[in-house]
This record gives sequence, C-alpha cells and structure tokens, in this order.
Amino acid sequence: MQALVRVFAEHGSTMELSHMLTLVNKVVAYDFESCTDDEFTSRMKQVPCVVSTLTKLLYLQPKY
Repeated sequence: MQALVRVFAEHGSTMELSHMLTLVNKVVAYDFESCTDDEFTSRMKQVPCVVSTLTKLLYLQPKY
C-alpha cells in the first residue's frame, strides 16, 4: 500500500494506470522485504501481480 500511494501521488496525473502499476511492482521489489521472527522467512521479497482486462489507456485526472 505504501508503494501504491507513493507512486500514485508522484505520477497519478501524468502516467497511465498500467505504467504506474508496473512502477509499483518495481518499488516493492527493490525497496521492501519481509521482517519476521523466523529466520527462514525473514528478508524475503514479494512482488505484486498485476492482471488487467483493460482495452484502453486509463489516465487519472486530478480534481481542481
């Protein structure tokens, strides 16, 4: 959620939705890792999976 909010705040009015979600994947993959008490599962990586059935580009327009 932190990566999603950050990317949408920075690029929400200039980038297309699928491009922003790809950027969210990059941010999550490079900036985040798990932090658990179990040594086996600590410091692991996760990457979101984006599935889309959109047929057009979707730009989010800011409200003024």
